[in-house]
Amino acid sequence: MATPGAAPAPALTELNPAAPAELQRIVRRCLAKDPDERYQSIKEVAIELKELRHELESGSDFDITVPPPSSIERTPSTESSSDPSGAAIKTIAVLPFQNLSGDPEQEFFADGVTEEIINALAQIPGLRVAGRSSAFSFKGRHEDLRSVGSKLNVANILEGTLRRAGNRIRITAQLIDALSGYQLWSERYDRVMEDVFAVQDEIAGTIAGRLQLSLTEQSEVQPAQPPTRHIDAYELYLKGRGLLYQRGLSIQKAIDCFSRAVDVDKEYAQAWAGLADCYSTYAYSGYGRANEFMPRALDAARRALELDPDLAEAHSALACTTLLYDLNLESAEREFKRAIEINPNYVTAHYWYAHFLVQMERFEEGRLEVQRALALDPTSPVTNHILGLNFYYSRQYDKAVDQFHKTLEMDPNLLPARLFLARAYVQKAMYAEALAELEHARGVNRDDLRMAVAFGHVYAVSGRRAEAQKILDKLQALFKGRYVAPADIALIYAGLGDKDQAFKWLERAYEERAVRRLLFLKIEPTFDSLRSDPRFTDLVRRLELRG
Repeated sequence: MATPGAAPAPALTELNPAAPAELQRIVRRCLAKDPDERYQSIKEVAIELKELRHELESGSDFDITVPPPSSIERTPSTESSSDPSGAAIKTIAVLPFQNLSGDPEQEFFADGVTEEIINALAQIPGLRVAGRSSAFSFKGRHEDLRSVGSKLNVANILEGTLRRAGNRIRITAQLIDALSGYQLWSERYDRVMEDVFAVQDEIAGTIAGRLQLSLTEQSEVQPAQPPTRHIDAYELYLKGRGLLYQRGLSIQKAIDCFSRAVDVDKEYAQAWAGLADCYSTYAYSGYGRANEFMPRALDAARRALELDPDLAEAHSALACTTLLYDLNLESAEREFKRAIEINPNYVTAHYWYAHFLVQMERFEEGRLEVQRALALDPTSPVTNHILGLNFYYSRQYDKAVDQFHKTLEMDPNLLPARLFLARAYVQKAMYAEALAELEHARGVNRDDLRMAVAFGHVYAVSGRRAEAQKILDKLQALFKGRYVAPADIALIYAGLGDKDQAFKWLERAYEERAVRRLLFLKIEPTFDSLRSDPRFTDLVRRLELRG
């Protein structure tokens, strides 16, 4: 007879990784080490299996086999580490909750709830939480959880499902030991929509309790005040965040979602911070005039901080806008550091601060900050791209090429990485390779004007002047009816060696406070041909005075 609390029988401890998450939860609960955590009757199992059968469109047979526990290697990199004070740090990743609603529109909601749980866990002292980008890179992949734990360098994994019908939601969650694949805890929550915040806090609090024995700080997770009491605003916020992560022209849709959210609830600090991020990202990406969108970003960030002075997202948003529009370097650095102080797990603040350090030519510090971000979010394409920028602007072009290639392996459609890879090839006079990279991205990004600018620059510096001029003519014609970043036009003229036109468009960028390229003017290799001109020195001086 098995001893109560003994490890499960070796042949029955692991599902095929392709099994649905809900089935994995049921089986793991059946095999839980603690008898109190198992089903108390076969009837309970039958009821859950019957419900699962109705939820899945199709079913298949799954093998349940695993090597004996003694054969499972415990990977040192996923064990608890220590902070500088010597306190033990537990690690966890939250994988995207599976949407069982049968409605694709609910993907935003399921993803958003997952991110909110990530954010709630990030507030727990002594717990390092894998960043959203890395966790979401496993969405839909059904990868073995021990492999996921190894890749994300975490010892625990939270996964689950979400089903919504009208005003009711069902959330299942299970905590897994990533080293052994054993279930540590599972629960199902059947609630009304208004209780979604309480469920998120309850999950975070339960996990804190489950990991408490290994934590030195006996802290309790206190239920936080809901960020909004308006479910409509919350849903708009979650959809806005999802669209913002997609970048590109989806930012316009994200702006609409956040704007509607704050219309519903004008006291919703997180939504104001999200709106600030959208406006600044839209202008920084060259989709809109800085002097139109950046003041809106500043107002939204300040409004968020008025409502919640301890919101890390708001401090990070204010740092970005004061940097990108006011060029207030001191204020930007102070706000980045405050955001990280409030929430050390907030990856966005880490990688934007690393971006800031590159601009300040503090390359070593920047690389250290990127490493802090990668410790939280190791498979994040954006964070890996920031490291590539560090190598590019410090003129380590071989390392930059390698890093941008690594980034594009994670996300082949990340346009900034593709554009900077082409730019790094240009600095190595590898024009054919630069054009090949741009051709690779043309199909997906045909309507993005940054593609035309990149082609125009490569044509210009490689001696294909007629083709470069053709693109310039097109961009200047568009300028009358569609926004084109002035510094982008200057970039092509600089490649052609037309200094007068290059400075004309750089001055226009300065007047519009369109600082996307001007931020890096001192260190941007593509403007090297202008450096000996007194107008270049004067422009740099004025930029520094403005900051």
